[in-house]
Amino acid sequence: MAAKVKVWSVAPISSEKILPTTQAPRSPRVRMTARACRGQYVPLSFCVRSSEPLVGLRVETTYPDGWEVVVHIVKCWWQSNDKTGKHGRPVFTPELLLKDTALVVPDMDDKRNIIRRPVQDATKLQPIYLPANTTQQYWITFHISDDAPAAAYPLHVQLRSRNVLLGTYPIEIEVLPFELEQPDVDCGVYCVSILAESNDKPQIGARMSRTKDRYRAEMENLARHGITSPTFDQPLDDFFEEAIEIRREAGIKVDPLY
Repeated sequence: MAAKVKVWSVAPISSEKILPTTQAPRSPRVRMTARACRGQYVPLSFCVRSSEPLVGLRVETTYPDGWEVVVHIVKCWWQSNDKTGKHGRPVFTPELLLKDTALVVPDMDDKRNIIRRPVQDATKLQPIYLPANTTQQYWITFHISDDAPAAAYPLHVQLRSRNVLLGTYPIEIEVLPFELEQPDVDCGVYCVSILAESNDKPQIGARMSRTKDRYRAEMENLARHGITSPTFDQPLDDFFEEAIEIRREAGIKVDPLY
């Protein structure tokens, strides 16, 4: 029997969690749409669910010349708690954007995560095995080129299993005919990364130490996405001034310093 594959679009950022047990809507909306200006990053998201296992599930996306596109798997893992849960009660939540889903394996019995060492995601999206009646969410990020003509761009995403085409699903991104002004407010997020000596063991905790290269990459990524005033958690240590300089070079505001 041929697998019955259901695909539907979802809001990339939502308070509604997409879990492996999430059911497809009765009337799924497949088409993904967005409006943005030149130079902006555009997130889109969709889910896949099949009545039969899908082996070697691949996602391929078209995009115009000069644009960039990155596809991630939205990975669920265990957290100690969330704002609605009691402290110490594990919560299974979609939180990670990965290209290799095998990097983090949730232990559903012990409610903990098994993380592959060293922690290093793949550079390209890896095919996955999707069990039957299991929902997998994907996240697509388009970076519109700075010189993209104003127009509606018809694109699509394709799904393949064992190199067999499962379906083609439409995307439309409208590039608006004006430029965005710089914001009048400082845009920031709570950032716990600090510059420290090289550490082969990744840290998950109140403060996360970073090598120079990783710290710089994080700051540059924040600046590219419009977060120019992330909080500064660096202690008054030997790396304080260097962390300030890396932020300044990456396009992060250091005056005022939050």
